[in-house]
Amino acid sequence: MPSPPESSGRGFLPVELTTFIGRERELAELRRLLANARLLTLTGGGGSGKTRLAAELVGSAAADLGLDAAWIELAPLDDGAHLAQHVATALGITDEIRSGDFGLLARLLGTRRLLLVVDNCEHLVDGCAALVDVLLKACPDIRVLATSREALGIKGERAWLVPALPLADALELFVERARDFAGGFELTDRNRASVEEICTRLDGIPLAIELAAARIRVLSPEQLRDRLNDAFRLLKSPARTPIPRHRTLAAAIDWSYDLLTEPERLLFQRVSVFQGGFTLDALEYVAGAAPGDDVLDVLARLVDRSLVQVREQGNGARYSLLETVRQYARQKLEDCGDAPATRRQHARYVYQLAIEAEPHFIKPERPRWVERLLPDLENIREALNFTREGDAPLHVKLTGSLWWFWYSTRHWTEAAGILARALALPEAAAPTRERAKLLFALGALNSLQARQLEARAYLEEAIRIAQQCDEQLLAYCQNYLAMTYAAESSKEGVALSTQAAAWFEKHDDPYGQRMSYLMLGTMAGNTGDLAEGERWSRMGLEIARDFGQPRELSIAYHMLAWIRAERGDLAGATRYVLESLRASRQDPSFFSISNALDLLGEITGQQGDPLRAARIFGAAEGVRAVIGSRRFPYVEKRQAVKIAAFRAAAGDAAFDQAWAEGRMLPADTILADVLAGQPASTAEPAPAPAPAADGSTAKLIVRAMGRFEVAVEGQTVPDELWAYGKPKELLVYLALHPVGRPRDQIARDLWPSATPSQLKNSFHVTLHHLRKALGHPEWIVLEEQRYRLARGLDYETDFGRFERCAHEALRDQRVAGLQEALELYRGDLLEGEVAGEWVEEHLSHLRRIYLELALTLGATLEQNGQFEKAIRLYQQLIARDDLQEEPHRRLIAHWARTGERPRALKHYERLAATLRATLDAEPERETLNLYRSILTNDAV
Repeated sequence: MPSPPESSGRGFLPVELTTFIGRERELAELRRLLANARLLTLTGGGGSGKTRLAAELVGSAAADLGLDAAWIELAPLDDGAHLAQHVATALGITDEIRSGDFGLLARLLGTRRLLLVVDNCEHLVDGCAALVDVLLKACPDIRVLATSREALGIKGERAWLVPALPLADALELFVERARDFAGGFELTDRNRASVEEICTRLDGIPLAIELAAARIRVLSPEQLRDRLNDAFRLLKSPARTPIPRHRTLAAAIDWSYDLLTEPERLLFQRVSVFQGGFTLDALEYVAGAAPGDDVLDVLARLVDRSLVQVREQGNGARYSLLETVRQYARQKLEDCGDAPATRRQHARYVYQLAIEAEPHFIKPERPRWVERLLPDLENIREALNFTREGDAPLHVKLTGSLWWFWYSTRHWTEAAGILARALALPEAAAPTRERAKLLFALGALNSLQARQLEARAYLEEAIRIAQQCDEQLLAYCQNYLAMTYAAESSKEGVALSTQAAAWFEKHDDPYGQRMSYLMLGTMAGNTGDLAEGERWSRMGLEIARDFGQPRELSIAYHMLAWIRAERGDLAGATRYVLESLRASRQDPSFFSISNALDLLGEITGQQGDPLRAARIFGAAEGVRAVIGSRRFPYVEKRQAVKIAAFRAAAGDAAFDQAWAEGRMLPADTILADVLAGQPASTAEPAPAPAPAADGSTAKLIVRAMGRFEVAVEGQTVPDELWAYGKPKELLVYLALHPVGRPRDQIARDLWPSATPSQLKNSFHVTLHHLRKALGHPEWIVLEEQRYRLARGLDYETDFGRFERCAHEALRDQRVAGLQEALELYRGDLLEGEVAGEWVEEHLSHLRRIYLELALTLGATLEQNGQFEKAIRLYQQLIARDDLQEEPHRRLIAHWARTGERPRALKHYERLAATLRATLDAEPERETLNLYRSILTNDAV
């Protein structure tokens, strides 16, 4: 009879030669799970840190449980037939065990109290599952900790996906490993932005970060960042690690790729064409699967192997790849020669989606279709990029079909560039319906952005073509062309809208009919016939009510408010303009919000509050800047006199400061202020924050910039109380909307693709989890059909504190204050969390403040003669976003002034090349003028 092994103690555990970074919360969670589960499997992709986390966990966990610990490394084992003997040998059992005789192994272990770590199971997953199943059933005092790229799949298993490193831990890991190769390496203000970008673009994967850090011997962080587009050639280790697949990032993923079947490899390659995620329907279309095919089964196996990620979104699952994994899969697709065909099929899918959605954007169901397309915004961009060079006829069709989608979002500036480039293609030259659609889209966009002459050129040509092929398109062209004549006493504009209205009435198109009536009202009002203007405006309002969407109602209310203001009825105008803004909160359109705010600014100034008017005017200007728009000339002319009077009443300095403060307000904040009847002020743009280090006594503290943390009555809420990401997102959403929002609006923002029944259920489930995590259900209340944080609740947010300190620092412009405010920006809002598009406005707002702070600090440093600090600051800004031209201009100007003219010229040339390659755009006029002045040796 074979004899059992002697006690293993800790003799089998690996000895690590480097320090373990971060993961404190993860280790605490895993110790808790291991105490309640006899099989815990750490899953995750190659290089995610499963083995290192298990090694750090096993000693303390075994001691807590009163168990011996033993480590079984399976990576060297090629054949599952030898699994039983391999495990026995690792455990010190000298007797021979036949292939698959797991029962004998279990009898030998008997009543041993053991924590058995089985490392790297993925290539022997079936054998490991059988082994562990036998041991757990036969040996009641054995627990198993397994690491594998997929779960073992047996009863009682608790699978735990190893998350990416949060940014703070990733930075610490990078610095520690970089010091192993370059002992003097430090994280500084100059290189921090580059290192942060490296860690972010490497998806927080520990192995990738360690391999990147090894390159610090020969590359600066900035050079390393710039080479990450070819991560697999770059990320190789000079060290001879015990596990060869850890020497390069490619080898780590090769290990997973080599375990795939041929169908799995094919699907893995093809999913790499998707940007920003995909649905199962999209994958079936792109992969060429017929109904009933097994794409879902293959996809599920890729998810199981940690190569594809899945998350619930709206009414279904959405899949994605980590960027490093996507680069690997894309290279495999290129290597097999299948990339052009797959990208073409992907573009066709996007086109089919676009033409399916297109007619719905001028119907009451528009919001649902906007929400359907927004998650695929990156896929739309990818399809446009590919077809422009690879299938120009399809590019022309796709671009033309997307106009109403672009109009329904805030991406107007991007749309203008896409449309103009498509129109310039030879394939768009013929007078076809496709060209007419492009012309209409550019014309409509220019008319909305108050560029009348450009709009007329596009729309007049579109009309000539549409007269031959598309009556509906013709009517819409007529309406937008009429908009360019709105300020003129012109029969042409009236004739255009009258013709359009007749077509829309005949063919029951309420969207176009409403617009025609409002255009006729505008032209009547601008020519002094206010009674006729009000008649048309009220007709437009009735059509908008029938249409049933808040955005259309907002535009109609604004028109009626303007007519009432022109008739001297400021009370009526105020009532209607506030209704316009209330409607905009439910279905935001930056175009209508900016117009309504401008009118409210006029009314407010006339009612005797010029400073509040200035803040509202500034807010309108900030909203317009997002969509690249400007005031219509007739509005500009009307307001110029009034604004001059308001400025005189308030004083230039106070008026300018109030305007600047208003310009920094996000749309949500200004709408909340004016609709709550509060002054439009930056004093309380959001609940004020304070981190614990400030000694805050607030009952609720929310830190959502960078790593997400919440403290309730001085105690941090443990991670395990956050069931998933949505309760976090809902808490931040409510903190950013202090006056509350209706349930339906919250649900649409957080679950944009869900059905009405799903929205209701998702909202209440998430609200339940949020209240449970906070431990105070009374803190979130329903008042006047709006959910909000309770009135009187003492709560603080880090984004509010950053914004308040930023405004104070910008007002005082002291170096210390500016630096202190900049340091409060720990990271982007909800960084690392999955959040809806609603957060983009707030992200952009906070980033704009950060940029203004940094530029102001740079200018102040230069004034104080601290040029080196200013230069480092500008370089840090460029590292964070190299498409912001102002930091580039300041560097170029500095070098030109200090005699480094060649360096200044070279920097400009690099900037121009980057803008052309990235945005297909030229530098701004101010940048170009600076360059020309340096060329001609003019003073800078």
